[in-house]
Amino acid sequence: NPVQCGASLPITLPAAALLDLTISDMAGRIVAHPIAGALFSAGDHAITLGPDQLPNASGMYLASLVAYDPLTGGMIWHAPKPVMIAVIR
Repeated sequence: NPVQCGASLPITLPAAALLDLTISDMAGRIVAHPIAGALFSAGDHAITLGPDQLPNASGMYLASLVAYDPLTGGMIWHAPKPVMIAVIR
């Protein structure tokens, strides 16, 4: 489902984790990195994407989340598939 500017991406973490959220264009090029290594506690979260965190051009984009162990840096979770985001400017 497309996500509008300012909408939330829900995530549930089984343990505290460092999150990376990347936004890619349909060709797979990363065009924004709104969250880079931010520490999130265990539990339910809603990550809000504001207009300043999204690409400047209208179009369809993919959002990918990856969680890393804060102690070892090893990947502990990743979204099984990217979420499609529609940006309308």
